[in-house]
Amino acid sequence: MAGTLTGTRIRDWRLSRGLRQSDLAQEAGISPSYLNLIEHNRRRIGGRILNKIARALDIDPAQLSDGGEAVVLGGLADIAQRNSLDDLEVGRLEAFATQFPGWAQMMLDLQGTISALEARIQVLSDRLANDPHLADALHEVISAVTAIRSTASILVTGEEVDAEWRERFHRNIYQDSVRLAEQSRALVSFLEASDDGQTHLLSSLDEAERYFSALVDAVGVDALESGAENRMSNGELVQGMSEAGRFRFDRIMNELRQDERLWPMSDVAGLFGAVAGDLGDFVIQSGRAVPLAIRRFVACQRLANGAKDFSYFEIDPTGELLRCDDGLQIGLGSGADICPRWPVFDGASQPGRLEQRVVHIAGRDKVEYEAIGGVFPEQNGTGIRGYLLILPVTGGEGPGTTDSGREIGPGCRICSVQNCDMRREPSLLAAAAIVPQATSL
Repeated sequence: MAGTLTGTRIRDWRLSRGLRQSDLAQEAGISPSYLNLIEHNRRRIGGRILNKIARALDIDPAQLSDGGEAVVLGGLADIAQRNSLDDLEVGRLEAFATQFPGWAQMMLDLQGTISALEARIQVLSDRLANDPHLADALHEVISAVTAIRSTASILVTGEEVDAEWRERFHRNIYQDSVRLAEQSRALVSFLEASDDGQTHLLSSLDEAERYFSALVDAVGVDALESGAENRMSNGELVQGMSEAGRFRFDRIMNELRQDERLWPMSDVAGLFGAVAGDLGDFVIQSGRAVPLAIRRFVACQRLANGAKDFSYFEIDPTGELLRCDDGLQIGLGSGADICPRWPVFDGASQPGRLEQRVVHIAGRDKVEYEAIGGVFPEQNGTGIRGYLLILPVTGGEGPGTTDSGREIGPGCRICSVQNCDMRREPSLLAAAAIVPQATSL
C-alpha cells in the first residue's frame, strides 16, 4: 500500500503535467470522485491503481510511494546534516520533497556530483604530490622545453653564428622538439590510462604497503617474520617496484623482524585473545614499551580480522607517513594533508601518552570510528614517532580521555569544516565561508 502523502504527490504531479482530475481518473480507470478522495489523502491505494496513475503521469511509481520518498528524504537529511541546518529547516524536508520533487532530486544529484568531485580532487592532489611516473614525465617535458628555449635564444640574438654551429643548433632544436612531442604524448597517455577512478596511487610508500599487504595475505605475518618473503621477492608481486618502494618495504620488514625478536608472535597471540581486541588492556597487561605493544597489536589485528577492519598509520616528527595500512579507507594516503585534529597530534604535547577519540570524517556519511594515537620515543632514542590506530566503534571506552563525535577533516584544501581554529589554508570547497578567527597573544 502507498503511504499517507501519496495523494498529495499525485495532485502535485497532475498539476505539473497540466492534467484535469477527470482526465487522470479516466486514464487510471477510476471515478473522478474517488481520485479526489485519493488526492486529499482520504483513501489509500494499492499497487495496481498506483501503477496506472504513475503510468498516466509518465513517472516511476516509486516517486509516488513512501519507498521513493524514503530514499529522497534520506538523501536530503544527509545534505541538511552536512550543511548544519537547524531543526526547523530539517522538519520541512518532507514538505519540500512532496511539493517540489524535481528540485529535491536535483539537490540529491548535485550532492552526488559534489561528493564525486571531492574524491577526484583528493586523487589529483595525491597524484601531483607523489606519483613518481608523473613527476618523471613532467621533468622530461620541462627539460625538453628548456633545451629548445636555450638553443633558440642563441639563434635570435642577432650575432653571427658559424654555419656549422647553426646547423648543429637547428639539429638540436629538431631533436629536442621530437623528444618534447614524444614526452607530451607519453604524459597524455599516462594520464588517460590512469584516469580510471583509482584512489590508491603508487608513491614509494603506496608501493611498499601494497607489496607488504599482498605478502601478508599470501603467507601471513608470522611467516613474513621468519623470512618467507625471500621466496617471493623476485616473483610477480615485486615486478615494477621502484628502488624507493623497495627501500620502504625493506624498512617495514626490518622493523617487523626486530619486533618478532623482542616479542615473538607466539607469545603475543594469547594476550590479544585474552583482551578481546582492546588496545588499552593489551598495552597495560603486556608490560612492554607502548610502541612495541601497538605494533604487535596491529599485527594480531591483521591476522585475526583481515586487512579491511582497521587503519594504521605511523608518522615521523615532520608529519610524513612512515606506515599507511588504510583498510578502512580513511584517506590518509601518502602525501595527504593530514588533519591536525587526529588524536596522534594531541599526544604531541604529552609524549608517552595514548589519546582516544570517537571521530567522524567531515563531508562523509556519519560513520563513527575509534581513533587511538600518541607520540613515543624511538627504540634507539634518536627521535620520536607518532602512532595512530583507527577502528570501527564497537562500544565501550578505550585508553586515555574521550571526546565523542570529534569531526576530522580530509585535509585543509578540501575540508568543509567551518571556523576551524587549526586550519592551515583556505578550502577549495568553501573558501568564502571559512575564515580563521582572530586570536590575541
